[in-house]
Amino acid sequence: MATALACMDDLMFLSKIMEATKALSVPLRSLKTADKLVAACRESTGAVVFLDLDDRKLDAIALARAIRSADPAVSATIYAFVSHVNEDRIEAAGAGLFDQIFSRGQFVRVLPELLQPRAAQ
Repeated sequence: MATALACMDDLMFLSKIMEATKALSVPLRSLKTADKLVAACRESTGAVVFLDLDDRKLDAIALARAIRSADPAVSATIYAFVSHVNEDRIEAAGAGLFDQIFSRGQFVRVLPELLQPRAAQ
């Protein structure tokens, strides 16, 4: 079973993630630092990480880099969401860092699918 890991300050989107995980009986942890996020990825089987590229306090790009560069390596699927007009942040995210980046509206629509096991997607 997947474990959802959310690292963001946006309470509206965190509550949407909480609703979706609760409906699907997927465990959810909300974390605020890269060290705690990497540790949670290590402890989880099938970690699914949700990051907000618009978050001004928690740098989603730095958080994703911490996961991708962890030593020893950790396995996690990393999804980000961002305002569709925030093209600079989307470009800064670069290729290969996130498994997928969604607009905020698109993220809400596909969230239940993202919580399903990868083979089922």
